[in-house]
Amino acid sequence: MEIGVYTASLGGHRKSYLELVLKLFPSKRVDAKELFRPTSLVLFLMIEDSFMLYFLVCMWRSLIGKETAGLLFRPKPVVESASLRLKIKKIALYYLKKKSNVKTILIVPQSAHPKFLDISDGWIYDFQFWDLQESDYQMFMDIKSGNNIAPLFSAIHELRGNRNVLCALGRQDRIKGFDVFANTYINEKDVRSKFLFAYGGKVKGFDKLADKFENAGGFGDNRFVSDDDLISLYAASNLVWSLYAEDYDQASGIFGRAVQLGIPVIVRRGSLIHQICEIENIPNLPTTKDDTSKLSTIAVQAVDVKQGKEFRDRFKEQSIKQLSEILGVERIGASLDG
Repeated sequence: MEIGVYTASLGGHRKSYLELVLKLFPSKRVDAKELFRPTSLVLFLMIEDSFMLYFLVCMWRSLIGKETAGLLFRPKPVVESASLRLKIKKIALYYLKKKSNVKTILIVPQSAHPKFLDISDGWIYDFQFWDLQESDYQMFMDIKSGNNIAPLFSAIHELRGNRNVLCALGRQDRIKGFDVFANTYINEKDVRSKFLFAYGGKVKGFDKLADKFENAGGFGDNRFVSDDDLISLYAASNLVWSLYAEDYDQASGIFGRAVQLGIPVIVRRGSLIHQICEIENIPNLPTTKDDTSKLSTIAVQAVDVKQGKEFRDRFKEQSIKQLSEILGVERIGASLDG
């Protein structure tokens, strides 16, 4: 059976998500018109992109006896928010759960919140918890060992001295906690003596703060960074920043890639990714935005690439198995590499 995969765009991580699904299962990308045709199975790559369309397609296809599935990326606001829009969304998902041929799939464990079971039919781990290939690991190790000269890695290594590096990767804005990250480094002398804070990614809304951060000795690369640049930044890191804002409580690709590479992560205490760390015994340092001064006293665990690969392999096996069972489709191929 071939899956018709729908995504409204290929922006952000959607292109890599689509490519992964196409590699794993017999599938093809479909447009909005094809969603209403009586194909065997349709998968919405990201329900949040067009929730009303997802609901209407589920209802129509249910009437004609066809199956529909979708990946829900941000379930926590749905079950917790008091806004009318999200309350309606919760009721709609609760109603769809009663339809035997509709499968709403989370990208975080259903056990992470007592109300997740009310709105979903299963779960997998975010693709970016288990998508790294052997070529990515080889590049990572070559950069760390000096066999591959990477300008970003070299610049950070030169500035760090005998300090550990805490790195924030990707887009830098309020929801990614850039203000907390930068102000901690600017205001806490003891933290600066133990850590070099470094970031790579486009800063949005905090340009003056980014200037102050660099004036305080932090490392900044304020631009869009490529996938290869991200590997360089990970290779330079002893810790990765995942202390995000409370209203950005969801799976994170930056976090997931750090886990795959065996790099300990700093997370917001009580967040979904903190709960995932606790469930899976992932090395992490839980804190809050008001408690980051204590970073100067922490013991930093060593980067453990072997353990990272073990997490990747376990998450991959578990997620592919669960997705295959939920969709009722056998996977194709034996590896994601190549």
